[in-house]
Amino acid sequence: MNLIGNGVVALLQHPEQHARFLADPAAMAKGMVEETLRYWGPVDFLSPSRPCSGASRSCAWP
Repeated sequence: MNLIGNGVVALLQHPEQHARFLADPAAMAKGMVEETLRYWGPVDFLSPSRPCSGASRSCAWP
């Protein structure tokens, strides 16, 4: 998912925060974006790093 989708889902899961946002969206928009990034950012998974060796820098999964 992306940041906007994550923010919508988070608001739907927390109706009290959704009501606060609807009461004053202009004042809460910046904080909502920052909090959505902190709470549930757009990247859910990063693959583990692969070890590289030798001059050819060939990398392989362990």
